[in-house]
Amino acid sequence: MPLKQSTQRIIDLAVKLTDRPVHIAEDPSLQTLAKITIARGDAPMHILRYKPSGSIPPDYFIAYQCGFVIRLYMAPSEKRFDVGWNSEGNRRMDEALSELRIPGEMRGMGKHLLNGLITQLRMYPVGLRIDQWLFESYPDLRELQKTGAHVQLEQNIEAIKMANSAMFPRKIVDANLSMNAAFAMFWSKRWNDPSLILPFKAAGLLEGGMRLLAISEKISEDSASDMDLIDEWAFELGLNGWYDRIPYKLNP
Repeated sequence: MPLKQSTQRIIDLAVKLTDRPVHIAEDPSLQTLAKITIARGDAPMHILRYKPSGSIPPDYFIAYQCGFVIRLYMAPSEKRFDVGWNSEGNRRMDEALSELRIPGEMRGMGKHLLNGLITQLRMYPVGLRIDQWLFESYPDLRELQKTGAHVQLEQNIEAIKMANSAMFPRKIVDANLSMNAAFAMFWSKRWNDPSLILPFKAAGLLEGGMRLLAISEKISEDSASDMDLIDEWAFELGLNGWYDRIPYKLNP
């Protein structure tokens, strides 16, 4: 299926900024909707994989993932960072999992849960800025963007149900759901659709999402501030110290 011209322009911009091609491939085994591995060191290309969704074209997922490459490279080189969980995050996760009410089988999943939480922290605040850029700059992608966002919204609503199962530490659940609430509130405002936040309102989760969006509004939208934005979200969520800033370098 050929890509839209807008999608190809976004890919071309990522290639131009980095001087590395973007290799795009379907991956039915992918656990998320799409994922990009940004080239580092002497890696010859960026690897972008997406999960096929029947008749839904992959344009939005490809454009969104390329947005992370573009934002990274629009920042000055000294402001380019990745995020990775650290030993303190591992210790704090183990501490959370030691709660008596946590089922025994969950206690061996600390690193998996920690990686997922820090990945969400790295993706969500910056991802909302990428979505805003796509929404404003590429109106021909809006319908696909809406479809893709609804898929994520449905998954996030399922997370509310899982939160009531007492299978996960409360701190981890609260951080996850606050970020999910911020995501729902972002799209509710863009589409003027209050129904999107109703599940979060019913679960008493809107306040956390509001605080995160308020942080996003006060920090510069320039990509040079993306790491500061992540740090501020982390502080609000009680996750500061759980991860390290990792300076990004393309060439060794």
